[in-house]
Amino acid sequence: MGKKPFFAVASIILFLGLGLACVPPVDIDSFLSDPRVQEQVEAGNITVTLNNPGDVPHLSAGFERIFGLLPNRYYRVEEFNDLGAPVGGNMFVTSAGGRATNLNQIGRVSGGAITGLDNEFSYSVWETQPLSGTVTYYPAGNTADIIDGAVSISGSGTNLELDFSLSDISSLAGYSSIVKVPISSVGATETVIPSGGRIGLEGPGIVTDYVLFNPTNPTPNGFRVLRVNRVESPQVRITVSYTSGDPAATVTPNTLSTTQAALQTAPLLITLTGGGGGVNLGSTQWWYNGQQVHTGPSSFSMGTAGNYDLPGQHIFTLRWDLGGGQFVTSLLTVTVTP
Repeated sequence: MGKKPFFAVASIILFLGLGLACVPPVDIDSFLSDPRVQEQVEAGNITVTLNNPGDVPHLSAGFERIFGLLPNRYYRVEEFNDLGAPVGGNMFVTSAGGRATNLNQIGRVSGGAITGLDNEFSYSVWETQPLSGTVTYYPAGNTADIIDGAVSISGSGTNLELDFSLSDISSLAGYSSIVKVPISSVGATETVIPSGGRIGLEGPGIVTDYVLFNPTNPTPNGFRVLRVNRVESPQVRITVSYTSGDPAATVTPNTLSTTQAALQTAPLLITLTGGGGGVNLGSTQWWYNGQQVHTGPSSFSMGTAGNYDLPGQHIFTLRWDLGGGQFVTSLLTVTVTP
């Protein structure tokens, strides 16, 4: 605490002490944390200096603290002494409101304030900016839109990887520090090591914040956050039925219990066997929603058939060219039940 704040606080102590002469003494920390003392101190403009209030307008300077921090954001601090020289480099705000030099100690601030500051020093505070755009997750290669800094990812297992090439940062180049902060589960913030420009995701049912920091371009777009919600994929039952006709054929599988996420990773494979009537099952034309989605052989991976995995009935028309303008058709129905 500097000399001016010290004398100001001493004056408040004397002022309040005269009215509390009969009250047992308290220690200085308890005294300074008293809301009445805080009110008197801040009314006298005994506060730290906030260098960039326009960049994070909901923050305010207080006595040895900066308050107004949001619970769903993360914060970086730069400190400058009374001569304007930087002190300590980049520091990240912990969940308790302290500061740490390592990103893996960052957290959502429970008390809404950065504490333990020096009233004679000045501070620049930066808030994480949410990612936007689209991400791609593998091995399926599906995409998901980022909405308000968050994305929901469906998929079974714990081996999914997230790619950022379609997001507004384009790649992880320069983001040398990345951590994951558990939201739905209990645990510590951990460092994330990318592989091939992708990061590994947590398992289904887990919500995680990923905080990314680019020290070569830290302000403001080099300090980002993305919330990933790993959605539990619902179970579905699939029944495949073939309308017997010419050619007579059987389909495999007839029934299947799986998840929608599993179908996205490994689409349903339907195989026709049998045949007759001069029809070559290897030249089957598969039609769905008025479009030809496959031509022979007799096995068809239905991943190219669009939304066939959604609940309901999906009717495929199977067509064979007999030559001379003659065609034979049969129907194949895929029923998906939640």
